[in-house]
Amino acid sequence: MAEITFIRHAQSEANVSGVWNGKSDGPLSDHGVGTLVPLGRRLADAHFDVVISSPLERTRLTAEAFADAYETDERFIEIDLGIWEGWPLQRVMEEDGEWLDKAVHDRDVPMGRTGETLNQAGKRVLDATDALAERLGESGKAAVVTHGGLLQAVLHRHLAGKGRRIHAFTANTGISRIVWWMDIPRLATFNDVAHLGAIPQAVDQHLEAGDPVLALVRHGRTKANAERRWQGHGDWDLDEVGHEQARALGDWYGRRSVV
Repeated sequence: MAEITFIRHAQSEANVSGVWNGKSDGPLSDHGVGTLVPLGRRLADAHFDVVISSPLERTRLTAEAFADAYETDERFIEIDLGIWEGWPLQRVMEEDGEWLDKAVHDRDVPMGRTGETLNQAGKRVLDATDALAERLGESGKAAVVTHGGLLQAVLHRHLAGKGRRIHAFTANTGISRIVWWMDIPRLATFNDVAHLGAIPQAVDQHLEAGDPVLALVRHGRTKANAERRWQGHGDWDLDEVGHEQARALGDWYGRRSVV
């Protein structure tokens, strides 16, 4: 099946300072540069047929971490934020919070008064995504390095909660994968940052603050999964791949006490 792997760029200096960077350019932070090595290792054996990047520096440098050659495509550039470009969130909220609320919930109100609407950005990136899938044919694989805001638009048709945000921005270098199964695009991987360590930074911050954190883990592959059988209350053993997945999970996360 056709498969597109979306990767958000590595952390930029604007991400660190909390400034909204839309279509403006800017360098990666020192931490962001440091995450390119593990990302490159993670995707080293992915064998993409094509790699596409937004033309901005923060995405191009991220693409270069795992691709010797790549294309740039303006359709995958970040959302045009209008007059909010370069503003920190606090300023947006204080000076134009009512407009921001309209832009987010109406989706036909332009961001930053003069920028794109969320529906415009969504159509732009989904048209580009579907065109890329058609280009890939039945079994091609592509990687697209893009931006957090634009990934919201990509994922909007796959996640519940239409008309409101139901997840935080994907993490820097986070991997989300769309596959076309029975001619329908389906979300197969969401915000995967395992290359950065067993406990994501955002989760670690919540743990340090004493916040409750719930991890949901699906079982390893069963024989029924491998044979594409429906299994509800039936009890099927893991197959060889499933047992290996379970061992790998234990090695990666370590053992935990059971409550």
